[in-house]
Amino acid sequence: MFYQSNFLNLCVIGICASLQLALFYNNPILPLACVGIFGVAFATYSLWFWFSKPAMIATDKFLSDISGLYLLYCLITSVLDSPAPWSFYISVTAPIAILLIFLLRLDRRQRSAE
Repeated sequence: MFYQSNFLNLCVIGICASLQLALFYNNPILPLACVGIFGVAFATYSLWFWFSKPAMIATDKFLSDISGLYLLYCLITSVLDSPAPWSFYISVTAPIAILLIFLLRLDRRQRSAE
């Protein structure tokens, strides 16, 4: 349940996207600040989860699976010496597409529950 948490998966996607932006910018101060914010949010949520032991958290198998694939993609492209320009475009558009798909799926689930 911990690894399928929506919040943690969105934090992982945000950390990866920010690190990819930091790799491609000459002045990576803003992307690294975003990495720090996502990292603090991840750590705070993890501590809250482990110490308060909530009975239920929001989970989504799709988001968990896709965030793992995006993490692998970011790890592979970050170790390349000179990545192709299209890898930057994928690194920027993929998290936006993942977020939109997740929100559409969430909206569909809430409408079917009503």
